[in-house]
Amino acid sequence: DRPIEAFLAEFSSKAHTSPHSHSGVEFIYILQGSLGVRVAEHRHQLYKSDSRYFDSNPEHSYARIGPDPWTAIVVVWSGKSSRDA
Repeated sequence: DRPIEAFLAEFSSKAHTSPHSHSGVEFIYILQGSLGVRVAEHRHQLYKSDSRYFDSNPEHSYARIGPDPWTAIVVVWSGKSSRDA
């Protein structure tokens, strides 16, 4: 278990993610396309070069806006330091 994980998320055919939650925080940076982000009851629209940082404990999900694919860098921090692992 690493305290920080980063990955490239690409959604070309899938229109949305299922609501999910996990400890820590999440940062997302949009490289291409448009994305709707729902965190609890709050909704945000992100476009190319936008970013969002949020507590990932509440249920959250992503949804593609429009027909074009989206690509983003997602960084998740579990809230633990490497000394806690």
